[in-house]
Order: sequence, then C-alpha cells, then structure tokens
Amino acid sequence: MPGGDLYNRLRDLLEREHQALISGQIDTLARLCAEKERLIGALQTTAAQADLGTLQALRPLAERNAHLLQALRRGVSAARESLDRIRNGSPLFGTYDSKGTSTPLVHRSGAVERRA
Repeated sequence: MPGGDLYNRLRDLLEREHQALISGQIDTLARLCAEKERLIGALQTTAAQADLGTLQALRPLAERNAHLLQALRRGVSAARESLDRIRNGSPLFGTYDSKGTSTPLVHRSGAVERRA
C-alpha cells in the first residue's frame, strides 16, 4: 500500500497525543502539533493513492483526541474564569442576613487574606 509507513507514523502520533492528553502533558502536545501538521501535509499529497480503509481507521483516533482537546480547552477556560473572579474580588461564596441581604465572604479588594 502506498504511504503505509506514513499512516503508521500518523497512527502512532495520534496514540502519543492521546497519552499526552490523558496525562496532562501540555508541553508534549505543543511538540506533537508540528509533527502532526507535517504528517497530515504528507498524507494529503498521497491521499489520491491512499487506501480508504486505512484512512477511515485513523478517523476514530483523531476524533477521540479532538474530543479530549475540546474538554481540555473548556477546563482551561473555566479555570481562567475562576481565577479572574478571584482576582477581581467577585464573591465566590456569600451568606444572607435575617433581612435577606446577600453578603460576600471575600474581601472586595480582591486580596487574599493570609493567616498564620
């Protein structure tokens, strides 16, 4: 099959990417990105000769990783929002008095109180 080595290398890369995603190795993901772009570019030049079954075998691996990347992005975004709320002094927790007035449990200054 033409490009068989290319498909094997891409499959192996998708497996390494999966391992990096589930273990939180974001620095590894950055390095794999350039290699993946190179392999996909090479795959595009040989796609006319490619075995459709081989290409379809790579799809579930790529989709699995895409779902994990989306989850990673959502998690990082949620963490960033939480940090912004803390930094800006937005109340994360509050309490109500007997009249129903809400009182935040964090200082409005946004500073973290440290105690010994």
